[in-house]
Amino acid sequence: MKIYCVVNPITKKRAYGVRYTDNTGKDIRRRVADTRKQAEQIAAQIQVELREGMYFDRRSIGNTTLGDLITQYKEDFKVKDSYRTECGHLAAIQNYFTKDRVISTITLEEVEGFRRARIAAPSRRGGTDDPTRRRALSTVNRELECLRRLLNKAIDWKLLRDNPVDASLLFEEPKGKISYLTVEQAGALLDAAEAEGRSKRRCKRNIHLATIILVALETGMRLGNVLGLRWADVDFAKRYIHLEDTKPGTSLNVAMSARLADALAKVPRRLGSKYVFANQKGEAYKRIEKSFDRAKERAGIPASFTFHDLRHTFITHALDRGVPILVVARIVGHATTYMTERYAHLIEGREHEAVNALPEWRAPSKEVVAAG
Repeated sequence: MKIYCVVNPITKKRAYGVRYTDNTGKDIRRRVADTRKQAEQIAAQIQVELREGMYFDRRSIGNTTLGDLITQYKEDFKVKDSYRTECGHLAAIQNYFTKDRVISTITLEEVEGFRRARIAAPSRRGGTDDPTRRRALSTVNRELECLRRLLNKAIDWKLLRDNPVDASLLFEEPKGKISYLTVEQAGALLDAAEAEGRSKRRCKRNIHLATIILVALETGMRLGNVLGLRWADVDFAKRYIHLEDTKPGTSLNVAMSARLADALAKVPRRLGSKYVFANQKGEAYKRIEKSFDRAKERAGIPASFTFHDLRHTFITHALDRGVPILVVARIVGHATTYMTERYAHLIEGREHEAVNALPEWRAPSKEVVAAG
């Protein structure tokens, strides 16, 4: 690492630069400061980055536009189930900042402006703007989280130094009512699903519906992961289901009960299909809403109950039976217990039950009987 000095022949002002070889063997020579002390500080920082493998070319910082970053980000994100939703958030971000905006110039104040603009923007109903409908704070939070993920990717790709989107910008969301089934309702739904699978209407029935519902009840898995389940993902020996692509973008091993493993083992395999729940063509089911709705109607479950509420049912009953919250969060793939804690209403008022379950720390004392 060398520091050099150049003098402007007209103004006689000095500028200092650094010359070094990066991790790829490329020789880099660049002016970095107006004083030697600043140049030495920058040179020291570059040396640390080179040594720790965190170095990136400074010129790329000032050249990357938001449009270019979004294009690269979409290519990386397109394999995920939430791709279409993410594209909607990205469109809102690009409309506000413009595609030609250099990402390194985005400031915290402008991010706050984006947040205010999204709150004021009309919400949508039926695919059209509805100025009378207030935009949900959770929607704005999802857009801010998308912007944060986008700029974090830029940092990972050595295109940006710092992310101006801080978690403190997120609104506190009201905790909505959690919908879940009682044990009796869940049993009735499984019975109705089995009846639906035996229906004489071959064009409409779903022979896998009961097992699909059981997977959700026993694991808390999301619908996309259940329908996309492959035989290669199911480890019957260790009783685990491996999920390579979950909503948070991480892989996950989900434990199976003996009951669920037995139910999956009984699912008939379609020749040449890799999917557990395959249609007559051997393809994974795309939608099961109609058969699920018919089963709900048979079982007397409210029409407002959704398949995702089966995930809530799993978490609710797991916590109610004393499964530690960290274990439940791990099973369902929550990165932290923040989301799982939404179900804490179940354990309120059960403090005495918890402390009474503690062991006897000392054996009961024996009475000494005096000899008569």
